[in-house]
Amino acid sequence: MDESEQLAQAEADFFKARRKAVLSSIFAGLRGQSTDMLSFEEARKLLRPTNEAYEGVKTVEIAKIVGSEGRYRDFDRNFLPRRKNTRRRWQNISVAHQLQIDLPAIKVYDLGGLYFIRDGNHRVSVARQRGVEFIDAEVTGISTKIDVGTVRDRDELQRAVIEYERGRFLQSLSLVDKLRDTDFLLTAVGGYDDLVLHIGSHKKLVESRTQTQISYEEATRWWYELIYLPITKLIRDSGVLAILPNRTEADFYVWLIRHWDEVSSMVAADLPRPRRLQRRFSASFAG
Repeated sequence: MDESEQLAQAEADFFKARRKAVLSSIFAGLRGQSTDMLSFEEARKLLRPTNEAYEGVKTVEIAKIVGSEGRYRDFDRNFLPRRKNTRRRWQNISVAHQLQIDLPAIKVYDLGGLYFIRDGNHRVSVARQRGVEFIDAEVTGISTKIDVGTVRDRDELQRAVIEYERGRFLQSLSLVDKLRDTDFLLTAVGGYDDLVLHIGSHKKLVESRTQTQISYEEATRWWYELIYLPITKLIRDSGVLAILPNRTEADFYVWLIRHWDEVSSMVAADLPRPRRLQRRFSASFAG
């Protein structure tokens, strides 16, 4: 195969990959799903890394590369090219593959077992489309306490983080007998941290009013009985959750404490209708 044939083959392969990216996006959209690649910065923010260390050059499995630091909008989650401006670079690398030219190792972050590309997105895209399973990479390891398992997209990553936060929150309740079997189900990241902060605020408020020190366990029990239960009962009685079947009363409780001043002003204006609250609640999650 001469040079012109190699270029023609690389061009054909690129447009084949582009067509696959477009069709994949359309079919995913019809199912209410997304083909977006994970952003490293978003994953880093969610996973709260503990330390970072250079680990040298390793052979990594391409299937475990799930995101990118800077090019996550140029390729989809299967590293199919989304934009035409990737064409020239993509085709040059494709020709190099045809000629069996050794390419430099890519650079990746290993974030708790998930690989994110720092440099080498086009190389991974071409290799994946050619059926290559492993690639050499300079690895920088970043540790996290959160088990990401086989996470592949943003929704799965958020579920893993929520499960970690839930476990940590329930552990903080382990000494409170009455709450050990209580379900505090949340569907958004950060909600359990808000519950911990609210319990802490309640503890400080009680101590300032009584001028007496109380234990965290006692404060938690009082918070649950005097604040959480009455408010969640009002949420259930309002009927707002019937309009939002995928959210929980704990979700709405967290939203209320985050927006307490705003909701209070709505109540003062005689506007606490379920549909109005539902719109504000839905918009908060959508953002």
